[in-house]
Amino acid sequence: MQIKLSRIDDRLIHGQVATVWAKEAGAKRIIVVSKEVANDEIRKTLVKQAAPPGIKVNIVTPEKAVKVYNNPKYADESVFYLFTNPMEVLELVEMQVPITSINIGGMQFKTGRTQITKAVSVDQTEADAFRKLEAAGVELDLRVVATDPKGNFEEKLKEAKRSRVLKGVRILVPLFSGKNCKQDKILLSTEKSGGVVYVLNIKLILRKMITLI
Repeated sequence: MQIKLSRIDDRLIHGQVATVWAKEAGAKRIIVVSKEVANDEIRKTLVKQAAPPGIKVNIVTPEKAVKVYNNPKYADESVFYLFTNPMEVLELVEMQVPITSINIGGMQFKTGRTQITKAVSVDQTEADAFRKLEAAGVELDLRVVATDPKGNFEEKLKEAKRSRVLKGVRILVPLFSGKNCKQDKILLSTEKSGGVVYVLNIKLILRKMITLI
């Protein structure tokens, strides 16, 4: 089996995938690898109805995808893998399916996720899975459309987390007077008792941010 392209897009087959990425892949078959979708008959039907003309679509679990890849019957097939999350990509990689690059194209924002681009948001479990994929030698290709420049996933994630930390930090303005009040200190939180914690200076906060990433 020839893997032409692998992409994470939680919308699966939609306009960009059907008109651009399917042509970019040049594959005869799209295989959607998702436990959730494979067990949802309505969603399976909708995904198949969205298939580009002339391209076969199958929706399978990661376990079934591995069996199909290793079946000699499909040795001459060219495929375009579609996933909804990186954990299921990692399952295939750990079961020796040779995915060398994963296009990260669409992961919608939800509570608990960090938004790293307009189209991609991740939670900690997903970020960890991406790091494991990269450690396994899989290229993380962060692009929504084929004409976009490839983005560096790890750098985008760090930038997003720095931005999120800084949104919760305000420089302490001179509201207080006395020897213990310095403008280079950070207002971290206001406790219910009325006490204000402002013990870390900007250099220490920046060092702390690095440990959070």
